[in-house]
Amino acid sequence: MQFNITPIEVLGSTETGGIAYRQQQPEKEILWKKFDEVEIQRQKENGALAIRSPFCFSSDWYEMGDAVELVDNEHFKLLGRIDRIVKLEEKRISLDRMETVLADNELIDQVKILPLEGYRTVLGAICVLNEAGRLKLAQNGRRALSNHFKEYLAVYFDRVTLPRKWRYVADFPYNTQGKITQAALAALFEDRQNGEGDGGD
Repeated sequence: MQFNITPIEVLGSTETGGIAYRQQQPEKEILWKKFDEVEIQRQKENGALAIRSPFCFSSDWYEMGDAVELVDNEHFKLLGRIDRIVKLEEKRISLDRMETVLADNELIDQVKILPLEGYRTVLGAICVLNEAGRLKLAQNGRRALSNHFKEYLAVYFDRVTLPRKWRYVADFPYNTQGKITQAALAALFEDRQNGEGDGGD
């Protein structure tokens, strides 16, 4: 930003070649614009982005792994990975987007959100707090902090889709390969006595 010019981002992969581009602007959502040679469509079955392009290894329509919202024939929004779209209360929610929004909160360093299966599916949020967040947790308690984050998310998401279970941890549970597994994250919600969590609704 030294010269008040933001970089141009290009969406694509080795398999597809370039698909679309955008240039970020402060505090403004910028749509992706497809390249002239590329055709795009949204798959009816799962909402995935599909492309047809002379740059792609396939000459037929090629389905990407991303959910998309088409604005018009040239512009679209990426909603997140297909495998990270969940349906709650008849509403589709991108876990990727919810994580991005929550991670922007001034009290959070990192966050993971996952669906928890039970009598009904609800979302669980695992937060690594920064220093300010840890201080607020110590001063106000887990339930008050969870309610603070719910109010923050309610600006962007329907209240019925917000996380109902919250855990506050010093770090995510990494395995011996240095990876975070869904099973290890889900296990944090099985132990109510771990001292780090808030199962409050």
